[in-house]
Amino acid sequence: MIAGEPAYADIDNLIEILERFAQDCAANRSQNLVPAGLQMLDEAAASVEEVSVIFGLRHLTVPEPFTLGQVEFCTVPDSAFRGGMKLPPVEVPALKGWRRFLGRHPSRPQPKASNEADSVRPVARVIVRGTDTERLNTRAQMIVDDALRKVRFVTARAGVHPNQLRFGRDGSWSHEGKGRSGWSLQAESPISLALGDIQRLGTVPGLSSSTKAIDLPVLGQQQSPAEKQAAFAMLWLDQAELSSDLLVRTIFPIFAYEALLGDTADGLKARSLVFYRVMLGEVVDGWRPEPRMLYDLYDQVRSAAVHGSLPPLVPDRDLAKFMIADGRVALEEYLSLCQQHGFKKRNKVKEFLRTHPSASEILKELSAANPGVWGGWDPSAHPK
Repeated sequence: MIAGEPAYADIDNLIEILERFAQDCAANRSQNLVPAGLQMLDEAAASVEEVSVIFGLRHLTVPEPFTLGQVEFCTVPDSAFRGGMKLPPVEVPALKGWRRFLGRHPSRPQPKASNEADSVRPVARVIVRGTDTERLNTRAQMIVDDALRKVRFVTARAGVHPNQLRFGRDGSWSHEGKGRSGWSLQAESPISLALGDIQRLGTVPGLSSSTKAIDLPVLGQQQSPAEKQAAFAMLWLDQAELSSDLLVRTIFPIFAYEALLGDTADGLKARSLVFYRVMLGEVVDGWRPEPRMLYDLYDQVRSAAVHGSLPPLVPDRDLAKFMIADGRVALEEYLSLCQQHGFKKRNKVKEFLRTHPSASEILKELSAANPGVWGGWDPSAHPK
């Protein structure tokens, strides 16, 4: 009920305040702390501010201002990002239909002033409320990114070149009139790398098998079936690394697992995939990822996404980073096992893993940890 009150709805740390109040009440049951709790909420509510947040845009020009929902697309002086100066209000006509916007040539140049002090840049402006700068920016980014998706969707229908749809936020932001501005590295922004000897990079101490992926034949050229699956896995991992979307960065490593250890059978595949991934790490390196986490990712994230649903488990940056890293480890372990035993087909790798002496012990551990999933499950029933 409190969260729905207009006076309190924009308090960013509302849950923290309520939890702290509940702890105080539990520790002081003989006192009536309700007045003090309401005062705490009122003080927090008083700190809520309404902020006009502007984000710089890249690869997008705005010849004339227009609005889309809560977002205003326009141009502002560069000084708006340096000093947080208050900009004069801009009269922005409401966007009535898409013809007005789509009728303008997407490559029309942005007007430039004669000197740097008066130069302008395209921005997206949105007004949000809150108490914390980071959370204000996060909330504003979500609204702006939603508007950019809609602009991209409709612009694509106008027949522009696909490369013209790669616009977005450039990382700069400013709170107008508040003296706050900054810049954050965008996930899709590349950073230059000085590349040394690739063979030296592939022989990092402690990673004896790290050069095996380098020796893979080119995809489609004289590859064994096992090598072909490894090349597919590397392709998925590479696409995951290049993507800035957290869902893609989480799901594509799972596709890499499937390329290495999957099967073509119908039905639930999460148990089979997780079992073979755990066994692969156990046999080759003596290390294994957390099986429950991998199972939940496959069962909830991967399955929901590929069937058109919103995943109930939302990936975060650290999880996506781990999945890509573990996908690389799995690829190297797979190639190491193939090289050590001369395996030319994926089904031989899986047969070796499920008949390995440690397989029965791994299954016991999995069943004990999650009997509802692993109890009574037999990997020999999924031999492909």
